[in-house]
Amino acid sequence: MAKRRIVRPEKKEEVEKKAKPSFVPPKFDETEFLQTENRSAKMIYISLGMSVVAALFSFVLMRVLFELDVSSYRTIPIIIPILCVPIGLFLFTRFGIDLKKQEKKKYFENAFMYAAAWMALFMIAMNPPISDLSDPQISDVVVRGTNIDGDEVWYLDEPVTDFPKVNGSDVKSLEVYCLITDNWKLDEVRITYQWNKDGSWADITDPDQLEITIGKVKNSSSFDVRKRDSDIMKDSWYGDDMDNWNGYLHRVTFGNLTSLDGETEFRITYNARDLRDNSIRKEYTFLVGSD
Repeated sequence: MAKRRIVRPEKKEEVEKKAKPSFVPPKFDETEFLQTENRSAKMIYISLGMSVVAALFSFVLMRVLFELDVSSYRTIPIIIPILCVPIGLFLFTRFGIDLKKQEKKKYFENAFMYAAAWMALFMIAMNPPISDLSDPQISDVVVRGTNIDGDEVWYLDEPVTDFPKVNGSDVKSLEVYCLITDNWKLDEVRITYQWNKDGSWADITDPDQLEITIGKVKNSSSFDVRKRDSDIMKDSWYGDDMDNWNGYLHRVTFGNLTSLDGETEFRITYNARDLRDNSIRKEYTFLVGSD
């Protein structure tokens, strides 16, 4: 007769523990999962769609304010995405999304997506080639003179609209340099010059008499603004990277200044216009004559 095996209670509990798994995964509810993913997708689509609408209205408002010459035309359109938030929340409920049951992180995720998409689209719309709302830039001018001995003499002062007097008996020629740039493309640059000999401004009818020439500096090595270690030069010009200046550095040369009789005041006027008809005008004066 076989012996009966006696199982002690403590041994029985150990066997049951070993047989029972330590983790039982919850039952996968496919319907609830699909509904959650569907709600998340709807929130994403609504947020991105509202960002496009907000960016479009911000761009239109910016253009209107710019045409009306409102100084804060860049900042006022920021209110548009804020005003569109209630519309987005309404669309959430309209498409069956219960706002009270959504986790807070969902709101933060969609708010960040909405703000980032709006900012990216708005920045693209307000810059070239879509928009060009900035006038061309005309820098302060630098004057380089050459005396009768062939030595170079620099003239620069602040404000640059009033240069110091240049002794005509010593200076043979003057070169006036001006940097003209635009954030997109320049369409036209006009440079005019006049003189004041009898108390009134008049065009120089015979520019050949003074050997006046106008041109662009194509080769950066022909003009090095870094020859002067001056804070004024650094503040007045757009850095020291001459490679970025090619084709934009305009030069007006006044030669044969030794032929002038008495003190003469010169005025140079710069007019620049870009492809979007944004324009700017600046003028500078300086004196040439005997002390």
